[in-house]
Amino acid sequence: MTIKSIFLIRVYKFIAFALKAPIIAEATAMITFKILSQVVFFIREFFSD
Repeated sequence: MTIKSIFLIRVYKFIAFALKAPIIAEATAMITFKILSQVVFFIREFFSD
């Protein structure tokens, strides 16, 4: 492999990651929100008795 091809592969990987990053961030935020809402719901149920 030449230096140029290695550089191009790195650039393509970086671009692919940059495009995926917002989707990953959104998914992480949604999962975090779901877990937090479950925890809050559980605590409210637990203390309501």
